[in-house]
Amino acid sequence: DLIVASEAGHAEFLGILASGGHTRYPVVDAAGQLVGLIDTRDVLAHLASHPDQPLKARDVLLTDYTTVVPSLSLLEAAARLDAEPHGILLVVEAGSPGKLIGVLRRQNLVRAYHLASQKVAEDDEAEEERQAH
Repeated sequence: DLIVASEAGHAEFLGILASGGHTRYPVVDAAGQLVGLIDTRDVLAHLASHPDQPLKARDVLLTDYTTVVPSLSLLEAAARLDAEPHGILLVVEAGSPGKLIGVLRRQNLVRAYHLASQKVAEDDEAEEERQAH
């Protein structure tokens, strides 16, 4: 996933937003620490109301984001994501809440459930084939 630097000027982070295929992205500071989330709706609203004002990512930064750790189960992640208003969970290193290591979006969970169901179906087919012989 793409990450936006908090000091990125609008040309830089608009390029990321335009090419990334998502509407929300994590934002990190110069030290690489997670500082927030940027949403294209907020960027567009700011640009519409301040068209001549230079804009940096930090100017439209959301700080009400949800972080999770990699050990979170798929079921727990789905519940957290369902309650998350921005539709994105920022995955951080356990014990280091500012160290971003990934992003979890709804489509990631759907993909994970799909892969898990395929695996179950394949295992069932293999078991049926073993029992038939």
